[in-house]
Amino acid sequence: MPQTVLLADGNERLADVMAQLLADEPGFRVIGIAHTCDRAVELATQHSPDVVLVSEEVAGEPGLEVCAAVRGVARDATLLMWSHDVDRDQVVQPVDGVLERGSSFRELVRSLRRVRRIDVTDAAVSRRAHTRAGS
Repeated sequence: MPQTVLLADGNERLADVMAQLLADEPGFRVIGIAHTCDRAVELATQHSPDVVLVSEEVAGEPGLEVCAAVRGVARDATLLMWSHDVDRDQVVQPVDGVLERGSSFRELVRSLRRVRRIDVTDAAVSRRAHTRAGS
């Protein structure tokens, strides 16, 4: 069963390219692209994604606020921030992990695959994954 992914990014072109790349990658199904916080909440409510990848800013709203809104309707989803400023030791709720925006697509896919297996050896997966794995 493919891992379902919701992308939330105010950069429409980048989000569309990322969605296409993930759609072509075995094991993933992109269930939607949100360019606003409201749309991210709507899509998360409708589709219950496994992972929500949120940009550090979505249509002028801070990514943390978008994550908090999505967490309210998708409690079981893994919420990953996609940020230029990565401080993995400072991951805060409601974010489950941080991925470096400058990473290659291959690195992003590896991190997403690790999330599904809850392989907490990847530094991009945070404390919440440890809790889910029973650590």
